Amino acid sequence: MKVYVAEGAGFCKGVSRAVEEALKLAEKYGKVYTLGALVHNENVTQYLASKGVVCLQESDWDSLESGAKALIRAHGITKQAEQALRQKGVELFDATCPVVKRNRRLASERAEAGDDVIIIGDEKHDEVVGLRSYAGENCVVCDSSQMPNIREKNTSILFQTTVLRQNFKKIEDFAKNFQKNHHNLVEIFNTICYTTEAKQVEARALAAKTQAVIVLGSHSSANTRRLYEVAKECNPNTIFATDAADASLQISKIKDFESVSIVAGASTPPWLIREVTKLMSETQTQETEVTKEATLQEQTQAPASQQNEEPTTMDELMKSTHNGGYTEYRPGKRVKGTVISAGEDGIVVNIGGKNDGFIDKTEASIDGNYNPADFKSGDEIQVIILSSKGGQVQCSKKQVDVILQEEAEAEKALSAGEFSLKLTEVVKGGLRGKLGRYTIFVPASQIRMGYVSNLEEYKDKTLRLVLMPPKEKAAPEGEQPQEGEAQEEKPQKRSRYLFASHRLLLEKEKKEKEDTFWNSIHVNDIITGKVKRFTQFGAFVSVKGFDCLAHISELSWNKITDPSTVLTIGESYDFVVLKLDRETGRISLGYKQLQPKPYEVAKEKYPVGTIIKGKVERIFSYGAFISIADGVDGLVHVSQISHNWVKDANEVLKVGQEVEAKIISFDDNRITLSIKEVLPEPEQTEQPAEEHEATEEEKAARRSERAKKFEKRAEGGEKKERKPKKESSNEPKEWVSGSGSASLGDLIQGLDIQFEGEENK
Repeated sequence: MKVYVAEGAGFCKGVSRAVEEALKLAEKYGKVYTLGALVHNENVTQYLASKGVVCLQESDWDSLESGAKALIRAHGITKQAEQALRQKGVELFDATCPVVKRNRRLASERAEAGDDVIIIGDEKHDEVVGLRSYAGENCVVCDSSQMPNIREKNTSILFQTTVLRQNFKKIEDFAKNFQKNHHNLVEIFNTICYTTEAKQVEARALAAKTQAVIVLGSHSSANTRRLYEVAKECNPNTIFATDAADASLQISKIKDFESVSIVAGASTPPWLIREVTKLMSETQTQETEVTKEATLQEQTQAPASQQNEEPTTMDELMKSTHNGGYTEYRPGKRVKGTVISAGEDGIVVNIGGKNDGFIDKTEASIDGNYNPADFKSGDEIQVIILSSKGGQVQCSKKQVDVILQEEAEAEKALSAGEFSLKLTEVVKGGLRGKLGRYTIFVPASQIRMGYVSNLEEYKDKTLRLVLMPPKEKAAPEGEQPQEGEAQEEKPQKRSRYLFASHRLLLEKEKKEKEDTFWNSIHVNDIITGKVKRFTQFGAFVSVKGFDCLAHISELSWNKITDPSTVLTIGESYDFVVLKLDRETGRISLGYKQLQPKPYEVAKEKYPVGTIIKGKVERIFSYGAFISIADGVDGLVHVSQISHNWVKDANEVLKVGQEVEAKIISFDDNRITLSIKEVLPEPEQTEQPAEEHEATEEEKAARRSERAKKFEKRAEGGEKKERKPKKESSNEPKEWVSGSGSASLGDLIQGLDIQFEGEENK
């Protein structure tokens, strides 16, 4: 009989690390507790108990006292339980599987992003119970045999690490189809453990190759049960054995087969695998061949007597090197390899498994320059499997280099803060694109400043983006740094699903532009602005991209009702800053202040002495205002209207009457006019003789002439009677010049009488 032992059988790295940690702690402290079974295998639990590792069921965790040493199992515990134990003072050591930790981080991130979280797996399994505590309130657990109920909301789907690949594929196809029909964001996270998946692939291959299969492990182990399901599908002659005793009872069913394969779950101890392998050899009458399937080198095992020399105890096996995993030559898979040799045609690489890989010289470098001397034997390189036909595994280093280059550029772009990305997918709620190994999602609200009604307009467009800041998380109680204690900054591993924003960049640039603008503008500054639009109350002017208002009253010195009579839309003009208000964002501009005043124009156009024609605009008793030009008028005082005396300007002028006037002065923004100065002088009735200095004889003659006239008038007064006056007791009723005996000399005696021409005599 040939016995094929799966190379990946037994402890995975996570379980091996947890067991090793438990044994070290027990040796150091004498006793250490595990929060639940460290692994789902009773044999391992019993062995650990003998070494001082005590398994506590969840119902007994409250019995732990402050200072007790406890180890968190590989499947982890709930977030709430961990916080409670730390608050109680229990010293915790974390042996949670790294793959489980990654799932928890994803669950927490997606919950904080507001997604519905669906966990595919067994809701009673320790791993799922713990994972659910990190997935928020909008989390449901769905069995892998059923299709999840996806709501009309962004949804993230996570998987228990042991879910079968075919079940994952069915749910993935279902989710993608749902997203296509409903256009909401449904993200599938492949959280199946690669070790678990490799074990399943190996079990399937061995089941198809051999006549019977023995699956070793505990029925409480989910990954072991999955292995049994996988093998049973391919080979009905599959038995499940929990230990060597159980295996011996069932060997009779398969002892006559020519080939048997042994597979084991991640929690199956190495010594159980060796015991069953030894048992298979002892039951055969002929020599039994035990083969590691992954190498396909059928090495005949030594006789049973010699096998006893191999390590068979748990302690010995823990010290030995654990076997590697099964290598699947799947096209597109990225693996590490070791250079065996390099020749003119290409490079031979050890990639594990039954075959070596070959890198053709055209697939050796990005630039196509291949030099065998650059690849020395023993050098470690990464390659991508292209094909594995005909027993030859073709690989490419160039494709890995391209990926690494893209990843390096992506990391550089993300670290720089701002990056550009072409968004190729429209999904419900936003846009999505790829940057190296990262999926970048831009919510609709972050595409621009304002509402985006049609996401299709932005498909296949390149946007400048910046990562959205993560929400701050408060440190759990008990992990707060003490006063004075230095906080060690641990680099955070970046999620492959990132949220980005174009709006944050626009808002930042807008604020910087506003700060620069407001810091550079002051009242009374003269700036240039472009007229954008008119309103009834003025004109809006763009100054360095900012809207400012020039009120209609500040556009012209004259009263206007339409801004278009002064400005033109699309044209640029100089304005003066009148007011600034940073809080309200308002800026008031003036245009007329930079234009000459109508009075100044008129003073230059119509100097003193100019005769103008204008209409009477307004009349007052003291004068009238005459229009000289648009918005300019002058005052004609009532004394300047006519050569004749005029009491009220309304007597000679009317509103609307056209007149000619002469500008006689400009004084303090006032213009004084005169109408009479443009009118002809009135004619003189007597032309005065040419004046000359009178002689003495002429003066004497004039005095004599005046004296005669006076006497004549005096004589005429004696004959003329005065009109009677009203009676008055104080006045005479009648006076006659001849009633007295006084002569003319008596009447004028004592009077100082001077006649014309004798003032200086």
